[in-house]
Amino acid sequence: MSKSDAQIQQESNRKIAAQTRKAFPPTSGKGSGVADWTNASSDVVLRLVCLVAAEGGAVRLGYTRDGGAYSIGIYLGENSKTYYCNEKDGINEKIRELIEYFEQ
Repeated sequence: MSKSDAQIQQESNRKIAAQTRKAFPPTSGKGSGVADWTNASSDVVLRLVCLVAAEGGAVRLGYTRDGGAYSIGIYLGENSKTYYCNEKDGINEKIRELIEYFEQ
């Protein structure tokens, strides 16, 4: 029994998705000394998001490719900048610095 075009396309999409997932860099488990957003205070994260949004901007939260540091992207109109912080530097302190800038 032959497969329909839709079935063939669906299988192809699944294979592509599986290959894409494999292409992502590996991550280390929790507690292995890598950045983990669960360690960040939700209050300070929310405060930063609210302040930037009030200026018409957006905040992107992520990690570096190796998972060893936090990545905080700030977007305001045509301008954008990404800030990095590792666990040793303290993510809450870095976010508070950004909050202080936007509260001025």
